[in-house]
Amino acid sequence: MATSAGFSPRPDPQLIATFKTKGEALAVSKALDRDRAVDESGNQIAVFGRRGARPFTFAEIQRTLRTDEGRGGFFTVTDEPATEPREPKAATGTIGNSAGVFFVSLLFGLSIALAGYRRRRRRRDNGARTSCPPARSA
Repeated sequence: MATSAGFSPRPDPQLIATFKTKGEALAVSKALDRDRAVDESGNQIAVFGRRGARPFTFAEIQRTLRTDEGRGGFFTVTDEPATEPREPKAATGTIGNSAGVFFVSLLFGLSIALAGYRRRRRRRDNGARTSCPPARSA
């Protein structure tokens, strides 16, 4: 990957066009990254923004979509659940894990906000003291 950035075969860029400008170019845009993939029928399709290896083969797609390593039937779902819904657990006297995580996150966020507020206030106060010209004596 050090030489070809994950592309196979290795890219071989060539100059295909030029454009005369009035001055130096300030920026050059990056070309659109394109890659290919295979759909459920085995046909290649374009995929943009994907980094990685080659497209899936038909056999690999079959292993993904079917049971028994691609030799069985297709995975399916139904509208009817296979089991009855479970009863929720009885509430205990302790705070649940999700509530604890919420409160810890809330306290962490508030501490960050308070630190930022203090830093801005300190800068404002220091700036006010140093920006005033010294008093002239008569």
